[in-house]
Amino acid sequence: MSIDRYIKKIVDILQVTIDIFEKSLIYCKE
Repeated sequence: MSIDRYIKKIVDILQVTIDIFEKSLIYCKE
């Protein structure tokens, strides 16, 4: 597995995690 693919996978996971985190923050405010 090349390092580029590995980094891309990590970035994908991070984006999903951040997306879920922001949604849960918005959800908690209401």
